[in-house]
Amino acid sequence: MMKRESLTPLQLTLFQYVEEQARGLTWQPLDVPSTLDDTMRVIWQPCRTLPVWSGACERTIYGLPLGNLYFRAWHDAKHVATGRGFDLRSELYVSQLQLVDLAGRSDTLAGILAADTIGQQLHYYVHGRFPENQAAFVESFTRHGRVVGAF
Repeated sequence: MMKRESLTPLQLTLFQYVEEQARGLTWQPLDVPSTLDDTMRVIWQPCRTLPVWSGACERTIYGLPLGNLYFRAWHDAKHVATGRGFDLRSELYVSQLQLVDLAGRSDTLAGILAADTIGQQLHYYVHGRFPENQAAFVESFTRHGRVVGAF
């Protein structure tokens, strides 16, 4: 199992950024409801804990599964705050809001997060599934502007 100390400098920067964005959110890794209505019902229960899907966290840009969970908590909190669903238009809107949060901090980080969010949403729209190796997808997307052979 990988530890925080073994992250590359870029992975550590990404991990720390999403950790900072998730700070103050109350979330729990669970099997996530598939619609915003289901998510909102869970949110407004007395515990007010945001459900965050815990699957497919092994091969991501954050180096550790916890980093991907931090990202998802931040992302899903944006869905709830805006009342946006999980269709492509809403996902792209929420992803843009996340990039606005990042404005002025790092163009490199913004490019990587754009590939991770917008790139993966477009991949899902075309293929009906997310890439299995998200880290490799993001690397290809940032290098070539697309995933070579994927579109």
